[in-house]
Amino acid sequence: FIRFWKAMRADSGEPMQKSFLNGLVGTVGEILSHKSFNKCEANNARTIGHLLLLYGFIGAMITTGAVFVAVFIPHYLEMLGVGDMHGLFAIPFNLPNPVKILGAVSGVAMLIGSGWLIIRRWTNADDVGANGYTDYLFLYVIFVAALTGMTSWLFRWGGAATAAYASYFVHIVSVFFLLWYMPYSKFAHMIYRTLALTHARCVGRW
Repeated sequence: FIRFWKAMRADSGEPMQKSFLNGLVGTVGEILSHKSFNKCEANNARTIGHLLLLYGFIGAMITTGAVFVAVFIPHYLEMLGVGDMHGLFAIPFNLPNPVKILGAVSGVAMLIGSGWLIIRRWTNADDVGANGYTDYLFLYVIFVAALTGMTSWLFRWGGAATAAYASYFVHIVSVFFLLWYMPYSKFAHMIYRTLALTHARCVGRW
């Protein structure tokens, strides 16, 4: 990512009119609102699916982070002799816990968003742009990650332990694949596109 930024700076030769941080904040705001994406006639129909996938993924990350904190903070505080904090971070979270609600809503949003985009690629291949391996790989893996994340919870909730473990195993593998192979899938555009738009904003081209 640093090499990518340096290459853009070297190729453009344009002076920076804004700081990197200033440009990044504006770009992130644009991405979260999808204003420009919505103006593009070719991509207009994908806006809702894209937003559902984006916000669903952000919500899932927050949920995972909350569970991580609930698991590790009590453990290490106890190791440090602070006392037993497990009562404050009781897991697994169950409804109506806000973390569980966020996770459920995020999972549904990811399922609908990724499914929407997959179907659109199947039915409108000529209108959606590139349809290569990296484009489909990201959508399929994130759909599987969302689906198995939801089914593992539902199976556990229903007392189907074997099905829950199997579903969770596929979920963890797909999440690992999604993150570890980020540079080789469409997922990489989350960083590269953000940097490109930040650079354009910094030099006054956008």
